[in-house]
Amino acid sequence: MKSKMFKSDEKGYALMEAMLSILILSIGLMAVLKIFLYTAQIVKHEIYFQEPARYLAESLLKRYQLGLLKSDRSAPDNEQPFSWIISKSPWPNSSGLEKVSVTVQWRENEKNGAIVVTTLFPVKNRKALNNLSLSTGGKR
Repeated sequence: MKSKMFKSDEKGYALMEAMLSILILSIGLMAVLKIFLYTAQIVKHEIYFQEPARYLAESLLKRYQLGLLKSDRSAPDNEQPFSWIISKSPWPNSSGLEKVSVTVQWRENEKNGAIVVTTLFPVKNRKALNNLSLSTGGKR
Protein backbone atom coordinates (compact mmCIF):
# COMPACT_ATOMS: atom_id res chain seq x y z
CA MET A 1 0.00 0.00 0.00
CA LYS A 2 1.40 3.30 -1.09
CA SER A 3 0.68 6.36 0.96
CA LYS A 4 0.47 9.69 -0.77
CA MET A 5 1.79 12.79 0.95
CA PHE A 6 -0.41 15.16 -0.99
CA LYS A 7 -3.87 14.94 -2.26
CA SER A 8 -4.27 15.57 -5.92
CA ASP A 9 -5.60 19.12 -5.36
CA GLU A 10 -2.62 20.16 -3.11
CA LYS A 11 0.12 19.70 -5.71
CA GLY A 12 2.37 22.77 -6.02
CA TYR A 13 1.56 24.27 -2.61
CA ALA A 14 4.88 23.17 -1.12
CA LEU A 15 6.74 25.04 -3.85
CA MET A 16 4.64 28.17 -3.23
CA GLU A 17 5.27 27.95 0.52
CA ALA A 18 9.02 27.66 -0.07
CA MET A 19 9.01 30.66 -2.44
CA LEU A 20 6.99 32.72 0.06
CA SER A 21 9.42 31.78 2.83
CA ILE A 22 12.37 32.86 0.68
CA LEU A 23 10.63 36.16 -0.09
CA ILE A 24 10.00 36.91 3.60
CA LEU A 25 13.58 35.93 4.48
CA SER A 26 15.02 38.17 1.74
CA ILE A 27 12.95 41.16 2.95
CA GLY A 28 14.31 40.59 6.46
CA LEU A 29 17.87 40.38 5.17
CA MET A 30 17.40 43.61 3.21
CA ALA A 31 16.28 45.36 6.41
CA VAL A 32 19.37 44.09 8.23
CA LEU A 33 21.57 45.27 5.36
CA LYS A 34 19.99 48.73 5.51
CA ILE A 35 20.74 48.94 9.25
CA PHE A 36 24.32 47.84 8.57
CA LEU A 37 24.78 50.57 5.94
CA TYR A 38 23.35 53.22 8.29
CA THR A 39 25.77 52.11 11.01
CA ALA A 40 28.65 52.31 8.54
CA GLN A 41 27.71 55.93 7.77
CA ILE A 42 27.76 56.77 11.48
CA VAL A 43 31.20 55.21 11.85
CA LYS A 44 32.43 57.13 8.80
CA HIS A 45 31.17 60.36 10.34
CA GLU A 46 33.04 59.62 13.57
CA ILE A 47 36.25 58.75 11.76
CA TYR A 48 36.27 61.81 9.51
CA PHE A 49 35.04 64.51 11.90
CA GLN A 50 34.75 63.56 15.56
CA GLU A 51 38.15 61.93 15.98
CA PRO A 52 40.14 64.80 14.39
CA ALA A 53 38.00 67.32 16.31
CA ARG A 54 38.69 65.52 19.60
CA TYR A 55 42.40 65.39 18.80
CA LEU A 56 42.39 69.12 18.00
CA ALA A 57 40.54 69.91 21.26
CA GLU A 58 43.01 67.89 23.34
CA SER A 59 45.93 69.53 21.56
CA LEU A 60 44.49 72.98 22.24
CA LEU A 61 44.07 72.13 25.92
CA LYS A 62 47.73 71.10 26.14
CA ARG A 63 48.83 74.29 24.41
CA TYR A 64 46.60 76.34 26.72
CA GLN A 65 48.09 74.60 29.75
CA LEU A 66 51.59 75.44 28.54
CA GLY A 67 50.62 79.03 27.75
CA LEU A 68 51.33 78.66 24.03
CA LEU A 69 48.00 79.93 22.70
CA LYS A 70 47.85 83.51 21.49
CA SER A 71 44.06 83.63 21.18
CA ASP A 72 41.03 81.99 22.74
CA ARG A 73 39.38 81.33 19.37
CA SER A 74 40.33 80.32 15.86
CA ALA A 75 40.58 82.94 13.14
CA PRO A 76 37.69 82.88 10.67
CA ASP A 77 38.83 80.75 7.74
CA ASN A 78 36.55 79.13 5.21
CA GLU A 79 39.34 76.82 4.05
CA GLN A 80 39.70 75.06 7.43
CA PRO A 81 37.18 72.35 8.29
CA PHE A 82 37.22 73.17 12.02
CA SER A 83 36.79 76.27 14.14
CA TRP A 84 37.34 76.40 17.89
CA ILE A 85 36.66 78.48 21.00
CA ILE A 86 38.21 78.22 24.46
CA SER A 87 36.12 79.29 27.44
CA LYS A 88 37.40 79.63 31.00
CA SER A 89 35.58 80.00 34.29
CA PRO A 90 36.54 79.60 37.94
CA TRP A 91 35.62 76.27 39.45
CA PRO A 92 32.91 76.73 42.11
CA ASN A 93 34.02 76.54 45.74
CA SER A 94 37.68 76.34 44.75
CA SER A 95 39.98 79.29 44.34
CA GLY A 96 42.80 77.16 42.95
CA LEU A 97 41.04 75.64 39.94
CA GLU A 98 39.66 76.91 36.68
CA LYS A 99 37.38 75.03 34.30
CA VAL A 100 38.61 75.18 30.72
CA SER A 101 36.40 74.03 27.84
CA VAL A 102 37.36 73.74 24.20
CA THR A 103 34.52 73.65 21.68
CA VAL A 104 35.49 72.47 18.21
CA GLN A 105 32.87 72.98 15.49
CA TRP A 106 32.59 71.80 11.90
CA ARG A 107 30.07 71.82 9.07
CA GLU A 108 29.23 68.72 7.06
CA ASN A 109 26.56 68.37 4.39
CA GLU A 110 24.65 71.46 5.53
CA LYS A 111 24.69 70.22 9.16
CA ASN A 112 26.73 71.63 12.03
CA GLY A 113 28.65 69.39 14.38
CA ALA A 114 30.50 70.17 17.57
CA ILE A 115 32.46 68.47 20.29
CA VAL A 116 33.28 69.93 23.71
CA VAL A 117 36.23 68.80 25.82
CA THR A 118 36.38 70.16 29.37
CA THR A 119 39.02 69.82 32.07
CA LEU A 120 40.24 71.50 35.24
CA PHE A 121 43.60 73.25 35.55
CA PRO A 122 45.24 74.62 38.67
CA VAL A 123 45.27 78.41 38.47
CA LYS A 124 48.61 78.65 40.34
CA ASN A 125 50.44 76.47 37.82
CA ARG A 126 49.06 78.48 34.91
CA LYS A 127 50.29 81.72 36.48
CA ALA A 128 53.65 80.12 37.24
CA LEU A 129 53.95 78.97 33.62
CA ASN A 130 53.13 82.47 32.39
CA ASN A 131 55.73 83.97 34.75
CA LEU A 132 58.29 81.42 33.59
CA SER A 133 57.55 82.31 29.99
CA LEU A 134 57.98 86.03 30.74
CA SER A 135 61.18 85.61 32.78
CA THR A 136 62.88 83.44 30.14
CA GLY A 137 61.81 85.63 27.27
CA GLY A 138 59.39 82.99 25.98
CA LYS A 139 62.14 80.37 25.52
CA ARG A 140 61.91 77.01 27.28
